[in-house]
Amino acid sequence: MVKETDISANDTGDSGAMMILARTMIGTMWRMFLPTIGLTLLGLWLDNASGIKMRWLLAGIISGAIISVILVALQIAKIKQQELKK
Repeated sequence: MVKETDISANDTGDSGAMMILARTMIGTMWRMFLPTIGLTLLGLWLDNASGIKMRWLLAGIISGAIISVILVALQIAKIKQQELKK
């Protein structure tokens, strides 16, 4: 027979780790996709509005990728800093 306290102790630890993992994944996801997709769509719109083909679109893709790399690097640095405090 399994005690309820043993099961709840294991579930609490696993769910806490899963919540941290989920929050980290969501944070990384918006840092990667929002700048890249947003600036790509902005570049596409600017190309259509100005009549220039592919110049603003490529600028949006490149600048979005650069911003994404910077945001993810800052997130990793913050996580490492929090780990060192523990």
